[in-house]
Amino acid sequence: MFRGSLVDGPGIDPVRLAKLDLTDDEHDRLLNECSERNLLRECPCVEEIELGEFDEYPGTSDVFYRYEASSKSQLSAELRTIILDKLGRSKG
Repeated sequence: MFRGSLVDGPGIDPVRLAKLDLTDDEHDRLLNECSERNLLRECPCVEEIELGEFDEYPGTSDVFYRYEASSKSQLSAELRTIILDKLGRSKG
């Protein structure tokens, strides 16, 4: 479905995929609590598959991932629920 890395994070914006319009304060609180990668890893429909590592030079190591989800709509719904729960907001 999409790829990412440990250094750069996933190749998508979980908040945008969840179709949420967060305030700057809410966005900051969310990312202070967890990473975009961890948001995806909390979704039951997502499988994170390690593709390999890059560690040829000091200070340049990284791990690359592919993320698979059963469906984009299910991923969107799960992310929305997880994000709103972390922010203490009800669905709506």
